[in-house]
Amino acid sequence: MTTSPYSLSSPLTQPQPVIVVGSGLAGLSAATQLISHQVPVIMLDRAEKPGGNSIKASSGINGAPTRFQPGDADDSRELFLADTVKSAGDVFANSPAEEHRRRESLMATVTASSAEAVYWLTDEKGVDLSTVSAAWDFDRQCAFGFFEGEFAVSAAVGGESYEGVARGG
Repeated sequence: MTTSPYSLSSPLTQPQPVIVVGSGLAGLSAATQLISHQVPVIMLDRAEKPGGNSIKASSGINGAPTRFQPGDADDSRELFLADTVKSAGDVFANSPAEEHRRRESLMATVTASSAEAVYWLTDEKGVDLSTVSAAWDFDRQCAFGFFEGEFAVSAAVGGESYEGVARGG
């Protein structure tokens, strides 16, 4: 067994805080998961108001296939990925081979887990995403709950206050 060269003066009696950088939906999602497991969080953000780029969202959350889509919807993860690739446009199409591969891999991961993300927001956080419509530049109905990004940010933390978000420059 290997021992650490660093010793603690006293045993840990409670979890140490985790620093989350950024208060967009990704940072807030990470923070809420940690908090749900009684892990203290220190959130750092450079802006006055939490939300990151997520606060600017106004067209809903894309995801497919989910239980909210019409029963006759012709949809699948593969079709959602194809729509996502299409919406990436020329920047994606003209990117160098290695960058193209990385971006496509990221899009595949995001679209494959999109339904799980929609269910987490609806089932765990109580966000109403029952309104379904065609997403911008997508061919199928896979955008949920048209709401302002600021509402989504608030919903991601269960409407809790943002007091205690450390601000930086």
